[in-house]
This record gives sequence, C-alpha cells and structure tokens, in this order.
Amino acid sequence: MNRYIRQTSTLAISITSGLLIWEVAARVIDNPVALVPPSLIFARIYEMFVSGMIWPHMAASGLAFIYGYGLAVVAGVTLGLVLAELRLLRTLVDPWFDALYATPMIVFAPVFIASMGIGITSKVAVVFLVSFFPIVITTIAGARLADPKLLDMARSFGFSRAQITLKVRMPFALSSIIAGLRVASARGLIGVVVGELFGARAGLGYVIYAASQTFDTVGMYAGGVILMILGILLNSAFRRLETYVAPWKTADL
Repeated sequence: MNRYIRQTSTLAISITSGLLIWEVAARVIDNPVALVPPSLIFARIYEMFVSGMIWPHMAASGLAFIYGYGLAVVAGVTLGLVLAELRLLRTLVDPWFDALYATPMIVFAPVFIASMGIGITSKVAVVFLVSFFPIVITTIAGARLADPKLLDMARSFGFSRAQITLKVRMPFALSSIIAGLRVASARGLIGVVVGELFGARAGLGYVIYAASQTFDTVGMYAGGVILMILGILLNSAFRRLETYVAPWKTADL
C-alpha cells in the first residue's frame, strides 16, 4: 500500500508540475497560435463532451481503430507464432518484414483512401497496416526465446508443431506479445488520425483538421489531448494485462 501511495503521489506531482509549467509558459510567451494554456484546452474538451459534439467523432475513430487493430492482433500473433516455429518460412519472409517495418506505413494512407474511398474501410486498412508489423515481429522474437531444452523435450514426447507452439512457445512469448500490442496501439491511433486527415467526414483526426482550417489552435490541441489520453489509457490497460498474464515479468516494476 505504501508503495502504491508513493507511486500515485509521484505521478500526481509530475502531472501537476508539468501542467503548471505549460500554463505559465503559455501565458508568458503569449502566442496563441503556437502555444495554448492547458486551462483553455481542458475547458474546450469539457465543452465538447457536454455539448455532445465529440461523441460521433470518437465513435468513428474508435470503430476504425477497433476493427483495424483487432485484425492486426489476430493476424500478427498467429503469423508470428507460426513463423517462430517454421524456420524456412521465417527465412523467406524476414527480408520483406524488415523492409516493410522500416518503411513509414503512413505513406500508403493516400493510396488506401484513393482506392477504398473516405469511408471506414480505408481507415481500417491504415490502422491494420501500421499495427501489424510491430505485433508480428515482437511475437516472433518472444516465441524464439523458448528454452531449447523444453522444445527438445516436447519433440521427444511427440508433440505436434501446434502443441509446441501453444504449450511451449506461447508462454515465453506472452510478455513480448503484450509489448508489441502496446507499441502497435500507439501506432494504430496515429494511423486513425492520419487516415482521417487525408479524407474523412468524422473522427478525431477530422476534428483536428477542421480546427486547423480555421486556425482554431485550441481545438487542434483539444483533439490531440483527447488522443493522448486515449493512448495513455490503452497503455495502462496493457500494463495491467501484462501483470495478469505474465506476473513474473513485472514483479520488479
């Protein structure tokens, strides 16, 4: 309990200090086009939620994220576990994965929008693409950490490849998979925003874009802060998930 109180107090002090410094700096610099006080930003966010105008945009972004990210999780974890077990196939696709992972996937957003339209399908495709590679790569890395002695023992007992993957490699990969999910969730949020910036009728990215067209800096910051809060909540959820499914990895955190 004392440790929890200490961590919570430290977090509260850090956040409060940062906001105060931001507020003072914005008031001193007095350049509303570049830097906006957080008090104005949170007041605008409050107005957005009270008026209800933000809910349709959050729903649009949320659906695109859930569909694209969900597909990326299923495909990435499954393929990662398969590739960890099948060395020849992994050797064949490794160069392509390395090349694509190093490529900014955002550059494909205009292509998806041009080919799929400005509806949810193109946003889902962008989120899937930017989320998929972190998940599959961390899954492969984690699954390959499996103890060779345990793998040899499983093979000696006649385990199939599927059984080895699920009963031996999967437990070793859990922590790495969750780390990949955390990275992918952040990239997925970016993918949603980018997709909505290029072409959309609703969404948090559209809110930011619309505010930028009228030089509404407070509105731009408000949309960005909402996305930041969502990202923090997602990251916190994955931390808790890791504590639950792999407590031995987080015992010293």
